[in-house]
Amino acid sequence: MSTLTRRNLLIGAGLGAASIAAVLTGCAPQGGPAGAGAGGKAAALPTYRAFTGVKPDLPGADGVPEAFYRYPSNPVAAISGKPATSPVSFMCALDNLPQKPPGNTFWAGLNDRLGADLDINGVPGADYQARLSTAIAGGQLPDLVQLNLDVPQLNQLLPRRFANLNEYLGGDAVLEYPMLANLPTSAWKNVMINGSIWGVPYPSVRASSPLFYRSDITDSLGVKPDLQDAQSFLDFCKEVTDKSASRWAIASWPTITDWVMEMFGAPNQWKVDDSGAFTRMWESESFLRGVEFLVRMHEAGVFHPDAFSGQSNNLQNFSAGHTVINSSGFMWWPNFYRDNASIAGFRVEPLLAPRHDGGGLAAKWLLNGLYTFAAINADAKPDRIKELLRVQDYLAAPFGTAEHLYRTYGAEGTHFTWADGEPVLTETGVADVSAVPVRFASGFPTAIYTPGAPEITKQNWELQKKVVEGGVELPTVGLISDSQTSLGTSLDRDVRDAISEVVQGRRKMGDLEAAVKRWRSGGGDRIADEYAAARA
Repeated sequence: MSTLTRRNLLIGAGLGAASIAAVLTGCAPQGGPAGAGAGGKAAALPTYRAFTGVKPDLPGADGVPEAFYRYPSNPVAAISGKPATSPVSFMCALDNLPQKPPGNTFWAGLNDRLGADLDINGVPGADYQARLSTAIAGGQLPDLVQLNLDVPQLNQLLPRRFANLNEYLGGDAVLEYPMLANLPTSAWKNVMINGSIWGVPYPSVRASSPLFYRSDITDSLGVKPDLQDAQSFLDFCKEVTDKSASRWAIASWPTITDWVMEMFGAPNQWKVDDSGAFTRMWESESFLRGVEFLVRMHEAGVFHPDAFSGQSNNLQNFSAGHTVINSSGFMWWPNFYRDNASIAGFRVEPLLAPRHDGGGLAAKWLLNGLYTFAAINADAKPDRIKELLRVQDYLAAPFGTAEHLYRTYGAEGTHFTWADGEPVLTETGVADVSAVPVRFASGFPTAIYTPGAPEITKQNWELQKKVVEGGVELPTVGLISDSQTSLGTSLDRDVRDAISEVVQGRRKMGDLEAAVKRWRSGGGDRIADEYAAARA
């Protein structure tokens, strides 16, 4: 199984930052100046042109995925011909290396469809920074490299070691690659850094995680959530909590914190004033009011006993009925049913935060719309860049195309079979298809698809549409702060530890305010200034 998370990509980030900085010190720029596109001008964002070869049941929009009630019958071919003639090397974070061709028949078939071998160098996430530094220092970068926005010294790394893609993807130039033109603009904004396009994004949803509650349990209790304000949410949590039945409302405090902050109108991580100055969420009065509410929740006894230990198995407790409310992303919704198929009557419903003082739903925080991205080695010549972009274009074919069907499910009969019109992986498919991380080499648009449950697909789409249309943007999209990369995790940890202690009653609100001051003096103000400078 392939894994890439911001956490495991940055394990050992101090070492990674130091080693990459040392490497860059001796590097001559290869991709042009960091602050400009070709000719010193900022590139236009890639022109968006929707792929119309597959008609969804519910239309998408930027930040809102298309939705399908069933898997499209007779998937259409989106790409004619084979995109490559020379082998393509690719480096990505991968904890469990899959079997390679010819033993992996899916991978072998993908190579045949691409016209060339895709050579994947999978590196365990904990080792990724060190291996990336080694590859840079030795001049051994592959054709494509998976990167994260939190890679140390990214502002300096990109123009020195990776290809500036402005002339290939900026504005209407992207139309040469129709599947890349079909990627959402919100995802491209993340890889448009200092006026240049530095890779192909792997898009994610924009809507941040809602809460889900076990409606089968609340129905059996005769309890209905009628969330009008913060107090009604707390009342609901109290009603479903019964220690004698080993049942609590909330599994862990981190899973509830952002939702509570939305309820109190706290900024989406950062706030930007009219002068362009950045202020962190926890410097706001609304954040302090949110923490005070978390204190009330703890005093009411609605948190699971392991909620603050870091040992809580949220999904397991949720499935077992020991907790009633859990936070998960919108796209995890179908998985609740897949993973709990053995529980008779299992049902979940989403909870959106009300305004803390009433008056409707709170505005939901929006995510940056990016999971990761793949950059091209700066040593590639123009014709080679075009060939690599054709490969990425092929891999970006959307849901409902023949290319997407193969990339996701493999070959019919070997890797998947049809069951009631829906593709289902075989044991070979699970072993071979799921293990090959082609999605990290090029992104494809997210689609909402819940096999056998069109009503959930519709509800999911409707809620995401509502959330995105009224959501609060993340102000740091497309902005890089080197201090955030090198210091942010440790600085944030101190504040979050103080929040946990205050909520549990072990420390006072004044201690939290002191932690925020330490955050500012320890580097937080510098991070804010760097974001402001990047935005100017």
